[in-house]
Amino acid sequence: MADKTVLRKEKKNGPRWMSQDTLKVVEKRRNMKMEGNSEGAKKLNGEIQKRIRKDKEKYLREKCRELKEHRKNGRTKELHQQIREICGKPKINTGTLKSRTGKDYIEKDKIIRRWKEYTEDVYVKDLNTSMHFQEQTYTQEPMVMKCEVRIALRDISGEIKQPAQMSCQ
Repeated sequence: MADKTVLRKEKKNGPRWMSQDTLKVVEKRRNMKMEGNSEGAKKLNGEIQKRIRKDKEKYLREKCRELKEHRKNGRTKELHQQIREICGKPKINTGTLKSRTGKDYIEKDKIIRRWKEYTEDVYVKDLNTSMHFQEQTYTQEPMVMKCEVRIALRDISGEIKQPAQMSCQ
């Protein structure tokens, strides 16, 4: 029937940056665990960690080289695509919120309800309390005299007179 066979690239089970050699060691450890050889599997854990670190470092170095090349050549579309590929999609952290009793709320509707309670507590004003003001009597200062204004203006303009020469009427 078909005289030609098209070879396909073998699909990786792990992340893109993990090498085939590392995946083979992981598979070897998996087989050891299934056989009941947990001691041998534990010994392979360290080797796997070293290989994974080395593979990821190699992958990131290659990506950085490609990013520099894209930036140098002005290919912003490819630059941003690869940055997205490295960083992944942004994760929205909803977080938790504590109730009045100290219980953590995780569900979105409970969090919204708690925020509503909190804002109501903050902004509700107690209508029964009244503000107390102390009345103070102030004595009115004497009116400013025209001669004091003239003297102040002369001081500002630079014509300073001696006190003996000043006369106020």
